[in-house]
Amino acid sequence: MSFILPTWEFNLPVDQRIIDFTYSHTEQGANWTSNSLSPMRHLYLMEHECFQYFVENLKSVIRKKLYLLNPVKDYELDLYSLWINLNWGADISIQRCHIHYPHIAGTYYLKAPKNCGDLLILNPHQDTSYGAWGTIFNKLPCQKQFEPKEGSGVFFPSWTPHQVLTNTSGEDRLSLAFGFELRAL
Repeated sequence: MSFILPTWEFNLPVDQRIIDFTYSHTEQGANWTSNSLSPMRHLYLMEHECFQYFVENLKSVIRKKLYLLNPVKDYELDLYSLWINLNWGADISIQRCHIHYPHIAGTYYLKAPKNCGDLLILNPHQDTSYGAWGTIFNKLPCQKQFEPKEGSGVFFPSWTPHQVLTNTSGEDRLSLAFGFELRAL
């Protein structure tokens, strides 16, 4: 049986400028994150051409994938959040969902050594045990696992439970996480 939730994988070329930007604000071997679209944050990522370019390419990918679902005929895709995650390991793997995001959440890997922590997308219906629906949902896989690869990414409905496993590679994992809103025209 297939996984019940839509998840989309994609590939984009790695932009060395984003990697250089990240290391100019931190040091290798240190965990670091910067969530910033707001000019009030210490880093306003969208001021930098490399992030603008990434977001435009990402919007194109998302539009092509969503075209198959056709959630609405005419919509605008607005960036809601964008942040950098630099992780060398020893992090705590926490299950989360982004219920404060309007519609789409995802991640893209700029650096992804082997064993750097897979992404698990969890079936939100896995604990359902009521009647006929419980019988159906309990037979579905409880999770879908994505191995990070440089230049690859995945996005999914923002309310989907997910978690990142611990980076045991001993090397940096560098990713860009994002959220988008679909706004009907």
